[in-house]
Amino acid sequence: VIRPLLCVSKGDILRFCEEAGLRPRHDETNDVPDCLRNSVRLELMPVLREYNPGIIQHLSGLADDMASISDMLHDMSDDVMRRGYDGHLMSIGCLNEASEPVKSEVIRQMFRHAAGTSDGLSRTHIRAIIRLANRAQTGEALDLPHGMIAHVSYGMLSIGPPVDEN
Repeated sequence: VIRPLLCVSKGDILRFCEEAGLRPRHDETNDVPDCLRNSVRLELMPVLREYNPGIIQHLSGLADDMASISDMLHDMSDDVMRRGYDGHLMSIGCLNEASEPVKSEVIRQMFRHAAGTSDGLSRTHIRAIIRLANRAQTGEALDLPHGMIAHVSYGMLSIGPPVDEN
């Protein structure tokens, strides 16, 4: 999700529109705290501003930092995927060379590739898969959401549907 105006205040946007001769549209549903996003903006943020008038700038800076960290994490996990994943099997040795956050992202990518989504894959699942890979015991498997399994075989980790061995 790209939010290019996250660091720009509503007042700044309205002034820009006025100077440019633009008439911005107003969505009245944004004025009612009936969903979490609106409640945070309309009720929580004003209270936080009382405690810290610079909270918006601080949160905006934090969001920028987190976006950069997320980009770096994706680049690092893509590198592990290029080096150790063939579209079905991941080299456990290659995976185990990575830091925990990179391992987690690699596992999310493998699951998404196998299941078509990462919905339902929790941090608990990811940690269990990392433990499974660390043990590297051929034949060990772990049930995952969407009928997927994580399976270890001869130094390789797979995530996918169960394989019928008949």
